[in-house]
Amino acid sequence: MKIAITDLKDYNESILRFEWLDLEEVSSKDEIGDFIENFLAKRSKETKELHEEWFVTDYEEFVDLGEYPNLEDIETAVKLGQEYGWETVSAYYSCYHEFEHLEEAYVGTYKDEEDFAYELAQDIYSEEQLGPLSIYIDWEKYARDLFIGDYYSEKLENYKIVVFRRW
Repeated sequence: MKIAITDLKDYNESILRFEWLDLEEVSSKDEIGDFIENFLAKRSKETKELHEEWFVTDYEEFVDLGEYPNLEDIETAVKLGQEYGWETVSAYYSCYHEFEHLEEAYVGTYKDEEDFAYELAQDIYSEEQLGPLSIYIDWEKYARDLFIGDYYSEKLENYKIVVFRRW
């Protein structure tokens, strides 16, 4: 989980100067702020000009929060990424552009939507209730119905899906 912090003043003067920030080592908003201040202060010292603005030019295995994320969002994304995985957090953020309801919306990771539908039915009905009827159920159609209204899924890089409840 890394982000590339870029000096805006240098960028506007056609100098691409950035540093990768490893968010597994530096994750609190105060630590991130200190890293950015030190990065800009080094350049201010070199040029004897004020360098105070920054933006993010790249994300590596992290949620794309745009060019100008606030430090609280970065800190929150790091914490959630450590708990749920950065791909899951990224999938949720790409849809809702917030983190507030991720924990409530997250259902799990599955092979595909039919796999989720089958597991959901297993959770709802006992083995005796579902038992022999399960061979007559069209899991693809059942999954389609579930994902029309109550759930949505995003593909992950490992050819699986992550499922969220809709809000």
